[in-house]
Amino acid sequence: MQIQQPPPPTDSGYPAAPPDAYGEPGIGAMPPAGRPPRMAMLVDTTKCTGCRACQLACKEWHNLATEEPAFEGTYESPQDLSHNTWLRVIMREVEEGNETKWIFRPEMCKHCYQAACEEVCPVPGCITKDPYSGFSVILDDRLCVGCLYCVFSCPFMVPRYEPKTRRATKCSRCYDRSARHMTFENAGRYKTHVPYCVSACPTGALQFGPYEDMKKIMGSRVNMLKRKQGKENANPYGHDYLQGLGVFFILETDRDEDYDLPGYPRMPATVRAWQGLWKPLTFIVAGASLLFWLLHYAIIGPVGVKVVEEPEEEERELTEEEYDRLVRAKRRAGKAKRDVPKGYRPRKKKKAAGGKGKPPARRSRLPGRKARQEDEDDF
Repeated sequence: MQIQQPPPPTDSGYPAAPPDAYGEPGIGAMPPAGRPPRMAMLVDTTKCTGCRACQLACKEWHNLATEEPAFEGTYESPQDLSHNTWLRVIMREVEEGNETKWIFRPEMCKHCYQAACEEVCPVPGCITKDPYSGFSVILDDRLCVGCLYCVFSCPFMVPRYEPKTRRATKCSRCYDRSARHMTFENAGRYKTHVPYCVSACPTGALQFGPYEDMKKIMGSRVNMLKRKQGKENANPYGHDYLQGLGVFFILETDRDEDYDLPGYPRMPATVRAWQGLWKPLTFIVAGASLLFWLLHYAIIGPVGVKVVEEPEEEERELTEEEYDRLVRAKRRAGKAKRDVPKGYRPRKKKKAAGGKGKPPARRSRLPGRKARQEDEDDF
Protein backbone atom coordinates (compact mmCIF):
# COMPACT_ATOMS: atom_id res chain seq x y z
CA MET A 1 0.00 0.00 0.00
CA GLN A 2 1.46 3.31 -1.10
CA ILE A 3 0.84 6.44 0.90
CA GLN A 4 0.21 9.49 -1.24
CA GLN A 5 2.65 12.25 -0.37
CA PRO A 6 1.45 15.85 -0.21
CA PRO A 7 2.68 18.16 -3.00
CA PRO A 8 6.02 19.87 -2.28
CA PRO A 9 5.87 23.48 -1.11
CA THR A 10 6.67 26.27 -3.52
CA ASP A 11 8.77 29.37 -2.93
CA SER A 12 5.79 31.09 -1.34
CA GLY A 13 5.35 28.36 1.28
CA TYR A 14 2.04 27.11 -0.12
CA PRO A 15 1.71 23.77 -1.90
CA ALA A 16 1.10 23.84 -5.62
CA ALA A 17 -2.51 24.24 -6.75
CA PRO A 18 -4.30 20.92 -7.27
CA PRO A 19 -4.90 19.98 -10.92
CA ASP A 20 -8.32 20.49 -12.39
CA ALA A 21 -10.38 18.22 -14.62
CA TYR A 22 -8.08 18.96 -17.56
CA GLY A 23 -4.94 17.97 -15.67
CA GLU A 24 -3.77 21.57 -15.34
CA PRO A 25 -3.26 23.70 -12.22
CA GLY A 26 -6.54 24.49 -10.55
CA ILE A 27 -8.14 27.92 -10.83
CA GLY A 28 -9.96 29.64 -8.02
CA ALA A 29 -9.09 27.23 -5.17
CA MET A 30 -8.10 28.73 -1.84
CA PRO A 31 -4.80 27.69 -0.24
CA PRO A 32 -5.07 25.40 2.76
CA ALA A 33 -3.61 27.86 5.23
CA GLY A 34 -3.99 31.63 5.43
CA ARG A 35 -5.28 34.08 2.86
CA PRO A 36 -2.91 35.12 0.06
CA PRO A 37 -2.27 38.82 -0.41
CA ARG A 38 -4.05 40.75 -3.10
CA MET A 39 -1.67 41.64 -5.93
CA ALA A 40 -1.69 44.57 -8.34
CA MET A 41 0.24 45.89 -11.33
CA LEU A 42 1.42 49.50 -11.42
CA VAL A 43 1.89 51.13 -14.83
CA ASP A 44 3.98 54.31 -14.80
CA THR A 45 3.22 55.97 -18.13
CA THR A 46 5.97 58.57 -17.52
CA LYS A 47 8.53 55.77 -17.99
CA CYS A 48 6.84 54.02 -20.92
CA THR A 49 8.61 54.53 -24.26
CA GLY A 50 6.25 52.53 -26.46
CA CYS A 51 8.80 49.83 -27.26
CA ARG A 52 6.11 47.11 -27.31
CA ALA A 53 8.31 44.66 -25.40
CA CYS A 54 5.36 43.87 -23.13
CA GLN A 55 3.14 43.27 -26.16
CA LEU A 56 5.62 40.81 -27.66
CA ALA A 57 6.16 39.06 -24.31
CA CYS A 58 2.41 38.52 -23.91
CA LYS A 59 2.17 36.82 -27.29
CA GLU A 60 5.24 34.70 -26.57
CA TRP A 61 4.09 33.44 -23.17
CA HIS A 62 0.51 32.67 -24.20
CA ASN A 63 1.51 31.39 -27.66
CA LEU A 64 -0.78 33.82 -29.48
CA ALA A 65 -0.68 34.17 -33.24
CA THR A 66 0.62 37.36 -34.85
CA GLU A 67 -1.64 39.66 -36.84
CA GLU A 68 -0.95 41.32 -40.15
CA PRO A 69 -0.19 45.01 -39.49
CA ALA A 70 -2.20 47.67 -41.27
CA PHE A 71 -1.44 51.38 -41.28
CA GLU A 72 -4.54 53.45 -40.50
CA GLY A 73 -3.08 56.83 -39.63
CA THR A 74 -1.40 55.78 -36.39
CA TYR A 75 1.71 53.94 -35.29
CA GLU A 76 -0.32 51.53 -33.17
CA SER A 77 -0.12 47.95 -34.32
CA PRO A 78 -2.53 46.27 -34.06
CA GLN A 79 -5.30 48.82 -33.96
CA ASP A 80 -7.35 47.07 -31.27
CA LEU A 81 -7.41 44.13 -28.89
CA SER A 82 -8.50 40.78 -30.29
CA HIS A 83 -8.59 37.09 -29.42
CA ASN A 84 -4.93 36.96 -30.53
CA THR A 85 -3.86 40.23 -28.88
CA TRP A 86 -4.45 40.50 -25.14
CA LEU A 87 -2.10 43.46 -24.62
CA ARG A 88 -1.24 46.31 -26.94
CA VAL A 89 0.49 49.67 -26.56
CA ILE A 90 -1.64 52.76 -27.12
CA MET A 91 0.14 55.77 -28.67
CA ARG A 92 -1.32 59.25 -28.51
CA GLU A 93 -0.06 62.65 -29.61
CA VAL A 94 -1.30 65.36 -27.22
CA GLU A 95 -0.74 69.07 -26.74
CA GLU A 96 0.34 70.33 -23.34
CA GLY A 97 0.71 74.08 -23.27
CA ASN A 98 2.69 75.08 -26.34
CA GLU A 99 4.31 71.67 -26.69
CA THR A 100 3.25 68.55 -28.52
CA LYS A 101 4.40 65.26 -27.10
CA TRP A 102 3.76 61.54 -27.31
CA ILE A 103 2.24 59.52 -24.51
CA PHE A 104 2.11 55.71 -24.30
CA ARG A 105 0.10 53.24 -22.28
CA PRO A 106 -0.23 49.43 -22.38
CA GLU A 107 -3.86 48.41 -22.82
CA MET A 108 -4.90 45.20 -21.05
CA CYS A 109 -7.49 43.79 -18.67
CA LYS A 110 -7.69 45.81 -15.44
CA HIS A 111 -8.63 42.82 -13.23
CA CYS A 112 -11.22 44.78 -11.25
CA TYR A 113 -11.93 43.60 -7.73
CA GLN A 114 -15.63 44.25 -8.42
CA ALA A 115 -15.55 42.59 -11.84
CA ALA A 116 -18.68 43.05 -13.93
CA CYS A 117 -17.67 40.20 -16.23
CA GLU A 118 -17.62 37.79 -13.29
CA GLU A 119 -20.99 39.02 -12.05
CA VAL A 120 -22.82 38.47 -15.34
CA CYS A 121 -21.17 35.24 -16.52
CA PRO A 122 -23.86 32.51 -16.50
CA VAL A 123 -21.43 29.56 -16.56
CA PRO A 124 -20.10 28.52 -13.13
CA GLY A 125 -16.30 28.54 -13.07
CA CYS A 126 -15.85 30.27 -16.44
CA ILE A 127 -14.79 33.64 -14.98
CA THR A 128 -13.29 33.51 -11.49
CA LYS A 129 -10.84 35.34 -9.25
CA ASP A 130 -7.73 33.26 -8.70
CA PRO A 131 -6.36 33.69 -5.14
CA TYR A 132 -3.11 31.88 -5.93
CA SER A 133 -2.03 34.68 -8.29
CA GLY A 134 -3.30 37.56 -6.16
CA PHE A 135 -6.96 37.52 -7.29
CA SER A 136 -6.45 37.81 -11.02
CA VAL A 137 -9.70 37.65 -13.01
CA ILE A 138 -9.39 34.50 -15.11
CA LEU A 139 -11.55 33.67 -18.13
CA ASP A 140 -11.44 29.95 -18.91
CA ASP A 141 -12.25 29.85 -22.63
CA ARG A 142 -12.79 26.07 -22.45
CA LEU A 143 -16.02 26.74 -20.53
CA CYS A 144 -17.08 29.83 -22.51
CA VAL A 145 -20.42 29.49 -24.32
CA GLY A 146 -20.11 32.73 -26.31
CA CYS A 147 -22.99 34.61 -24.65
CA LEU A 148 -21.11 37.97 -24.95
CA TYR A 149 -22.32 39.12 -21.51
CA CYS A 150 -18.75 39.84 -20.38
CA VAL A 151 -17.98 41.75 -23.59
CA PHE A 152 -20.82 44.25 -23.18
CA SER A 153 -20.74 44.56 -19.38
CA CYS A 154 -17.03 45.43 -19.03
CA PRO A 155 -16.64 49.21 -18.46
CA PHE A 156 -13.28 49.07 -20.28
CA MET A 157 -14.52 46.88 -23.19
CA VAL A 158 -11.57 44.51 -22.82
CA PRO A 159 -12.88 40.96 -23.53
CA ARG A 160 -12.92 40.07 -27.21
CA TYR A 161 -15.14 37.53 -28.97
CA GLU A 162 -13.93 35.27 -31.76
CA PRO A 163 -16.80 34.21 -34.09
CA LYS A 164 -14.91 31.20 -35.45
CA THR A 165 -14.39 29.55 -32.08
CA ARG A 166 -17.43 31.27 -30.47
CA ARG A 167 -15.41 32.07 -27.38
CA ALA A 168 -14.31 35.18 -25.54
CA THR A 169 -10.72 35.76 -24.40
CA LYS A 170 -8.80 38.37 -22.43
CA CYS A 171 -5.62 39.01 -20.46
CA SER A 172 -5.07 36.62 -17.56
CA ARG A 173 -2.27 38.65 -15.92
CA CYS A 174 -0.10 35.53 -16.34
CA TYR A 175 -1.67 33.77 -13.36
CA ASP A 176 0.08 30.57 -14.41
CA ARG A 177 3.51 32.19 -13.82
CA SER A 178 2.90 32.61 -10.10
CA ALA A 179 4.89 30.29 -7.85
CA ARG A 180 1.69 28.86 -6.40
CA HIS A 181 0.64 27.55 -9.80
CA MET A 182 3.98 26.08 -10.77
CA THR A 183 5.34 22.75 -9.65
CA PHE A 184 8.41 22.65 -7.46
CA GLU A 185 10.66 21.67 -10.37
CA ASN A 186 9.45 24.38 -12.76
CA ALA A 187 9.48 27.07 -10.11
CA GLY A 188 13.28 27.18 -10.11
CA ARG A 189 13.52 27.95 -13.82
CA TYR A 190 12.39 31.55 -13.44
CA LYS A 191 14.06 34.25 -11.38
CA THR A 192 10.77 36.02 -10.81
CA HIS A 193 7.16 34.92 -10.92
CA VAL A 194 5.68 38.24 -12.00
CA PRO A 195 3.65 38.53 -15.23
CA TYR A 196 5.79 38.12 -18.31
CA CYS A 197 5.07 41.66 -19.54
CA VAL A 198 6.48 43.05 -16.28
CA SER A 199 9.69 41.04 -16.55
CA ALA A 200 10.13 42.10 -20.20
CA CYS A 201 9.74 45.87 -19.62
CA PRO A 202 13.21 47.48 -20.09
CA THR A 203 12.40 50.84 -18.44
CA GLY A 204 10.65 49.65 -15.26
CA ALA A 205 7.34 51.19 -16.29
CA LEU A 206 5.55 48.03 -15.12
CA GLN A 207 5.74 46.84 -11.51
CA PHE A 208 3.95 43.99 -9.80
CA GLY A 209 3.49 43.31 -6.11
CA PRO A 210 1.10 43.42 -3.16
CA TYR A 211 -1.79 45.80 -3.64
CA GLU A 212 -1.05 48.08 -0.68
CA ASP A 213 2.64 48.28 -1.57
CA MET A 214 1.83 49.33 -5.13
CA LYS A 215 -0.49 52.05 -3.81
CA LYS A 216 2.32 53.45 -1.63
CA ILE A 217 4.78 53.38 -4.51
CA MET A 218 2.23 55.14 -6.73
CA GLY A 219 1.61 57.87 -4.17
CA SER A 220 5.32 58.57 -3.60
CA ARG A 221 6.00 58.54 -7.36
CA VAL A 222 3.23 61.06 -8.08
CA ASN A 223 4.51 63.38 -5.33
CA MET A 224 8.05 63.14 -6.71
CA LEU A 225 6.90 63.96 -10.24
CA LYS A 226 5.08 67.06 -8.99
CA ARG A 227 7.84 68.33 -6.70
CA LYS A 228 11.06 67.50 -8.55
CA GLN A 229 10.11 67.19 -12.22
CA GLY A 230 7.48 69.93 -12.32
CA LYS A 231 4.74 67.68 -13.72
CA GLU A 232 1.83 69.25 -11.91
CA ASN A 233 -0.72 67.33 -13.97
CA ALA A 234 0.55 63.88 -12.90
CA ASN A 235 -2.21 61.94 -11.19
CA PRO A 236 -3.03 58.36 -10.17
CA TYR A 237 -5.78 56.40 -11.86
CA GLY A 238 -7.64 53.22 -10.99
CA HIS A 239 -6.79 52.47 -7.37
CA ASP A 240 -10.18 53.73 -6.14
CA TYR A 241 -12.47 52.50 -8.93
CA LEU A 242 -14.59 49.34 -8.67
CA GLN A 243 -13.17 48.61 -5.20
CA GLY A 244 -9.68 48.94 -6.66
CA LEU A 245 -8.41 47.84 -10.04
CA GLY A 246 -5.82 45.09 -10.30
CA VAL A 247 -3.95 47.30 -12.80
CA PHE A 248 -3.70 51.01 -12.04
CA PHE A 249 -1.75 53.82 -13.70
CA ILE A 250 0.29 56.95 -13.13
CA LEU A 251 -0.83 59.40 -15.83
CA GLU A 252 1.27 62.31 -17.00
CA THR A 253 -1.75 64.48 -17.84
CA ASP A 254 -4.92 65.22 -15.91
CA ARG A 255 -7.17 64.18 -18.79
CA ASP A 256 -8.11 60.51 -18.70
CA GLU A 257 -9.40 60.63 -22.26
CA ASP A 258 -5.86 61.34 -23.52
CA TYR A 259 -4.98 57.79 -22.51
CA ASP A 260 -8.25 56.35 -23.84
CA LEU A 261 -9.49 55.65 -20.30
CA PRO A 262 -13.05 56.25 -19.05
CA GLY A 263 -13.36 59.16 -16.64
CA TYR A 264 -15.42 57.26 -14.09
CA PRO A 265 -15.56 53.52 -14.80
CA ARG A 266 -18.35 51.73 -13.00
CA MET A 267 -20.47 48.64 -13.30
CA PRO A 268 -23.36 49.11 -15.79
CA ALA A 269 -26.76 49.91 -14.31
CA THR A 270 -28.26 46.75 -15.78
CA VAL A 271 -25.69 44.61 -13.99
CA ARG A 272 -26.25 46.43 -10.70
CA ALA A 273 -30.03 46.03 -11.04
CA TRP A 274 -29.70 42.32 -11.84
CA GLN A 275 -27.31 41.58 -9.00
CA GLY A 276 -28.97 43.87 -6.46
CA LEU A 277 -32.68 43.33 -7.13
CA TRP A 278 -33.80 40.90 -9.82
CA LYS A 279 -31.44 38.01 -9.15
CA PRO A 280 -32.25 37.83 -5.39
CA LEU A 281 -35.94 38.28 -6.23
CA THR A 282 -35.90 35.23 -8.51
CA PHE A 283 -34.52 33.10 -5.67
CA ILE A 284 -37.14 34.49 -3.28
CA VAL A 285 -40.00 33.75 -5.70
CA ALA A 286 -38.69 30.25 -6.37
CA GLY A 287 -38.34 29.56 -2.65
CA ALA A 288 -41.81 30.90 -1.89
CA SER A 289 -43.31 28.75 -4.66
CA LEU A 290 -41.61 25.64 -3.29
CA LEU A 291 -42.76 26.41 0.25
CA PHE A 292 -46.34 26.95 -0.92
CA TRP A 293 -46.31 23.62 -2.77
CA LEU A 294 -44.99 21.78 0.31
CA LEU A 295 -47.65 23.34 2.54
CA HIS A 296 -50.38 22.51 0.03
CA TYR A 297 -49.18 18.93 -0.20
CA ALA A 298 -49.00 18.56 3.59
CA ILE A 299 -52.33 20.18 4.39
CA ILE A 300 -54.61 19.55 1.43
CA GLY A 301 -52.94 16.69 -0.36
CA PRO A 302 -51.39 16.06 -3.73
CA VAL A 303 -52.26 18.57 -6.38
CA GLY A 304 -54.91 17.17 -8.70
CA VAL A 305 -58.59 17.14 -9.65
CA LYS A 306 -60.86 14.43 -8.29
CA VAL A 307 -63.35 13.11 -10.82
CA VAL A 308 -66.69 12.15 -9.28
CA GLU A 309 -68.71 9.75 -11.41
CA GLU A 310 -72.46 10.28 -11.24
CA PRO A 311 -74.61 7.14 -11.09
CA GLU A 312 -76.19 6.33 -14.40
CA GLU A 313 -79.96 6.33 -14.66
CA GLU A 314 -81.42 2.88 -14.76
CA GLU A 315 -83.10 1.98 -18.03
CA ARG A 316 -86.71 0.87 -17.72
CA GLU A 317 -88.78 -1.11 -20.14
CA LEU A 318 -91.50 0.68 -22.14
CA THR A 319 -95.08 -0.33 -21.73
CA GLU A 320 -97.09 -1.55 -24.72
CA GLU A 321 -98.94 1.74 -24.94
CA GLU A 322 -95.71 3.81 -24.90
CA TYR A 323 -94.13 1.52 -27.45
CA ASP A 324 -97.12 1.83 -29.82
CA ARG A 325 -97.12 5.60 -29.45
CA LEU A 326 -93.39 5.74 -30.28
CA VAL A 327 -93.82 3.56 -33.39
CA ARG A 328 -96.68 5.71 -34.67
CA ALA A 329 -94.69 8.88 -34.15
CA LYS A 330 -91.74 7.52 -36.13
CA ARG A 331 -94.02 6.38 -38.97
CA ARG A 332 -95.69 9.75 -39.19
CA ALA A 333 -92.31 11.46 -39.29
CA GLY A 334 -91.11 9.14 -42.07
CA LYS A 335 -94.24 9.62 -44.23
CA ALA A 336 -94.15 13.38 -43.75
CA LYS A 337 -90.57 13.50 -44.92
CA ARG A 338 -91.32 11.25 -47.89
CA ASP A 339 -94.38 13.24 -49.08
CA VAL A 340 -92.61 16.58 -49.12
CA PRO A 341 -92.29 17.66 -52.83
CA LYS A 342 -88.84 18.48 -54.20
CA GLY A 343 -87.81 22.11 -53.98
CA TYR A 344 -90.17 22.83 -51.12
CA ARG A 345 -89.22 25.77 -48.94
CA PRO A 346 -91.45 27.13 -46.20
CA ARG A 347 -92.81 30.56 -46.86
CA LYS A 348 -91.89 33.47 -44.67
CA LYS A 349 -94.58 35.05 -42.62
CA LYS A 350 -95.78 38.36 -43.93
CA LYS A 351 -96.41 41.15 -41.53
CA ALA A 352 -99.83 42.73 -41.63
CA ALA A 353 -100.06 46.29 -42.91
CA GLY A 354 -99.78 48.80 -40.15
CA GLY A 355 -98.94 46.12 -37.68
CA LYS A 356 -102.62 45.22 -37.10
CA GLY A 357 -104.56 42.07 -37.73
CA LYS A 358 -103.44 38.47 -37.99
CA PRO A 359 -101.19 37.13 -40.73
CA PRO A 360 -103.00 35.06 -43.39
CA ALA A 361 -103.20 31.37 -42.71
CA ARG A 362 -100.66 29.27 -44.59
CA ARG A 363 -101.63 26.05 -46.25
CA SER A 364 -99.39 23.28 -45.29
CA ARG A 365 -98.31 20.75 -47.90
CA LEU A 366 -97.55 18.18 -45.23
CA PRO A 367 -99.97 15.26 -44.66
CA GLY A 368 -103.02 16.43 -42.76
CA ARG A 369 -105.36 14.85 -40.24
CA LYS A 370 -106.84 12.53 -42.83
CA ALA A 371 -103.44 11.06 -43.69
CA ARG A 372 -102.62 10.61 -40.05
CA GLN A 373 -105.95 8.83 -39.51
CA GLU A 374 -105.25 6.47 -42.42
CA ASP A 375 -101.84 5.74 -40.93
CA GLU A 376 -103.38 4.83 -37.63
CA ASP A 377 -105.98 2.63 -39.35
CA ASP A 378 -103.24 0.80 -41.24
CA PHE A 379 -101.44 0.11 -38.02
